[in-house]
Amino acid sequence: MVEGERVDFAFDKKTHLLVSVSYYDVINDKTYITVQSFSDYTEINDIKMPQTIVGDDGTKHKATFRFNVEYNEDIFIKPPPIEAGPEAWKVGKH
Repeated sequence: MVEGERVDFAFDKKTHLLVSVSYYDVINDKTYITVQSFSDYTEINDIKMPQTIVGDDGTKHKATFRFNVEYNEDIFIKPPPIEAGPEAWKVGKH
């Protein structure tokens, strides 16, 4: 249970990596299940992370991850305006 809702996690038997997550919603006494699948794992800073996430509707998302990145600490004091764009968190972008 996550925040009172059922969530199932499926792991690969051999690698123990996350294969899928199933989210359960009950609406009008009917249960709906949404599934996300994870694949194409690659090692990033010694941590295996999925590069492909596929929704049960077939939507495919290519993911990228970075750990321990430098960031503009001011974003927690004074959030940047939306016009600053999605990279306003980066050092030197303020």
